[in-house]
Amino acid sequence: MKLAYPLSIAILTMALTACSTLPPTAPITISTYANADYAKRMHKYDWVAVQITPQKSADEIAIKVYSRNDVKKRQTCGYEGKAQWNGKGEYISKENIAFSFVDNSLVITGEETSLFYYCSGGASLAGTYEKI
Repeated sequence: MKLAYPLSIAILTMALTACSTLPPTAPITISTYANADYAKRMHKYDWVAVQITPQKSADEIAIKVYSRNDVKKRQTCGYEGKAQWNGKGEYISKENIAFSFVDNSLVITGEETSLFYYCSGGASLAGTYEKI
């Protein structure tokens, strides 16, 4: 009986530690997120959307960023790549762009150079995108 108590504490500690390394609630199916201007797209506002596709490995996602693209105006932002789970609540791409999922939102952060590189006209990938 004296051995059962410390053993159960050790097992519980191991179980909680294992759970903390699992990915957050990330999309199980293909999910698309868009910035706030997406709701105004009919009024010719520039908008940016992010499509997230889970990969076979639970710790990897594919990302495709696209934006308004019409005859008179070229696309504002465009990016395609993959990101790996870092164990700290976010996926990180090889370009050091971080993708975090919070409720129905996707938050993109990272190195400023990378965030501006994939956009034109002073736009950036950084920001909060809502699930559409």
